[in-house]
Amino acid sequence: MDVARGAREAAPARRGIWGWLRVVAVAAVVVLVLGVSGVGLSQAADSSLPDSPLYPVRQANETIAQILSRSPESRTALEINLAERRLVDLELAERSQKPSLLLRRIVIQMVVLTNQATEQVVQTQGPRHDVLVGQLRSLLPREQRALDRLAASLPARNETVVRQLQQELQADQQRLGD
Repeated sequence: MDVARGAREAAPARRGIWGWLRVVAVAAVVVLVLGVSGVGLSQAADSSLPDSPLYPVRQANETIAQILSRSPESRTALEINLAERRLVDLELAERSQKPSLLLRRIVIQMVVLTNQATEQVVQTQGPRHDVLVGQLRSLLPREQRALDRLAASLPARNETVVRQLQQELQADQQRLGD
């Protein structure tokens, strides 16, 4: 027992400053590698669609961003940004000829985010209010065109859903006024 204790007590003294520096350097490299791989995974997930295995990573990133958005203005800006991302997702899914259920899921998420952003922007009057209203006014017609395109390409059983989403977007446009 005394021999083992003596060896443990002598080990740090033998390492000296270079031994501890090596331990710190190895730990820093491990942290750096894990951080870079996490960033890479996050970036790869940014363009993923709901049928991708990376989509949960993207959803987690979006949830964290929503949690960190404290002010109504920043939350509204984030929701507009996310709705625009869903529009891009929809266009990508259409070009990739994804199944109609996937397209439907994307447009529902898009319209829900737009509805939330509209609701919040109508209730707020901060310094960025007019900018956010302008962003929504720009986004809504693009979403309407995407829904029109989708209505023409989806099976008839989805027609009711698309029509309801179009009505929700029209209601959002009316809430924003001229």
